[in-house]
Amino acid sequence: KCQNNGAFQSVLYCHVGILPQTNSSKVPSDQKHIKVLVHGHGRDNALAKDSKWVSDRKQYTSDASSANSSVPGLTTYEEIILINDNGEMLEGSQTNFYVVHDHKTPPTIITVNEGVLHGSVRDSVLRICRNNNITVEFRPPTLTDLKKASGVFISSTSRWVMRVHEVVLGDLLLLSKCNDSKGCEDESLSTSFHYPNCQTTENIRMWVLEDVESHSTPIDQDI
Repeated sequence: KCQNNGAFQSVLYCHVGILPQTNSSKVPSDQKHIKVLVHGHGRDNALAKDSKWVSDRKQYTSDASSANSSVPGLTTYEEIILINDNGEMLEGSQTNFYVVHDHKTPPTIITVNEGVLHGSVRDSVLRICRNNNITVEFRPPTLTDLKKASGVFISSTSRWVMRVHEVVLGDLLLLSKCNDSKGCEDESLSTSFHYPNCQTTENIRMWVLEDVESHSTPIDQDI
């Protein structure tokens, strides 16, 4: 706060900069195949981006192609999706996570509402769903949801709404096999699920772009 003619006036300063490119932003749009990996446990304090989480995130997203890594080629993934002890999907290391069921009437998206960091783009996604008769189930998506899904997407301030073409099950596959009555030797489960087209996801992506623009204030570049 600063004093102006005997009265205190609040002043808000903000820094504006260019966001770094994600893996997919370097690839032409017609060649993109967005792939995410289910890997790692949800964070202890999901409501804050603290220093411990920064350290933990490096562990999940670092180049895991070394000989000691159980997840080779980690850098080929756009995002890492974290799970809880029950094998339910929570959020990405930097994004919110959604599963889409287009076959339902009205269309439905599933996304967790507790134990994750709520982003501003997520707020836009939920607002869009309310305004366009899209049902939102607030619960963590499961393996069964992925099997039945018509689409999957993630959201963040750097990615907006990003459609996911492939979900690699990773830790979720291991957990599901070991919890199955057949035991950890069961090889019948797919290692990933593919989502080539989803109209609801594409609609949400376009609507969110329009929504964010309508709630944004242009910055005078001459300042």
